[in-house]
Amino acid sequence: VGGMSFGGLVAQELAGLLDARACFLISSVRSRHDLARWMRRWGRLAWLLPPRTDRWTSLFGWLTLKTLGPVLPARSRQLLTHFSKTKSPILTWACQQTVNWEGPSRPVGCPVYQMHGAADAIF
Repeated sequence: VGGMSFGGLVAQELAGLLDARACFLISSVRSRHDLARWMRRWGRLAWLLPPRTDRWTSLFGWLTLKTLGPVLPARSRQLLTHFSKTKSPILTWACQQTVNWEGPSRPVGCPVYQMHGAADAIF
């Protein structure tokens, strides 16, 4: 089984339930302790966000890229590009689940392979 980003969390849960031979994580984490510091700190406040925050996040990312993009560092532009493409009504739920997730609820009985870049601003 395998998953990318939030799908990596799902893949680990499935690996604990299925007779998987391996679990592949792409740009994902093994537990909340592997999350970026900003996400661990601020992600718990996701429940305060109003419904359809994804629309505001997308608009903020797009506007900031258009106005300040040329003068921002590459890493900031990468994060804003990610924000500008956010189009999911379950954004607040996913943030809450990610920061509270301790790891797979059942032991993963197979090798877990993780591919993760050092410049990933989200995970």
